[in-house]
Amino acid sequence: MTKQLIIVGASGLGKEVFWLADRLGLVVRGFLDDAFDGPGNEHCGRPVFGPIDDAVDHKDAAFSIAIGNPRTRKSAVERMQGKGIQDFMTLIDPTACVGPTVNIGKGSIICAGSMATYDIDIGPFTLLDRGAMIGHDSTIGAFTTIAPLASLSGNVTVGETVEIGTSAVVRQGLSLGRGSLLGMGAVLVRDLQENEVAAGNPAKTLRFVK
Repeated sequence: MTKQLIIVGASGLGKEVFWLADRLGLVVRGFLDDAFDGPGNEHCGRPVFGPIDDAVDHKDAAFSIAIGNPRTRKSAVERMQGKGIQDFMTLIDPTACVGPTVNIGKGSIICAGSMATYDIDIGPFTLLDRGAMIGHDSTIGAFTTIAPLASLSGNVTVGETVEIGTSAVVRQGLSLGRGSLLGMGAVLVRDLQENEVAAGNPAKTLRFVK
């Protein structure tokens, strides 16, 4: 019997993950969120049990991390793992198109209408949001967020905790360094350095983050 699922993040993304889980036939027990404001709070008709650290009270369940920000998602997972939580479920929407040679890491979420074609490695706890596209021979690092309608051409290498904004486009053969951020609608025609924030067409450096 499949374990019940608890979604971490009672947010808009949490609603979409709830819908995804429902269409996969999973039973969602409820939510955890650090913005928990007391008993009786609900999200999508399910209880919000408490903050993320209360995951220890639900070790019989599996978890899905519905947090869009890569760094916050990584922090949440590390907190939970530090308390002995290891059962993170990988969710792949029935409408996603995933090739036969695509490896998807534990705890990742592949949303509706997204596509990953051939010979692709997707690291653990990655979010491939609605309609996002990843081309052949690409590598996506752990805890990365690829926002709706973003498109990565072939042979793209993405580091850990990278965020690629909605409708951004990445030219083939490029690398995005760890912790970098590419803004919404950006067109990337060069490599991004570690922790670099870039936006525009063509994408230009805005700043660097710690």
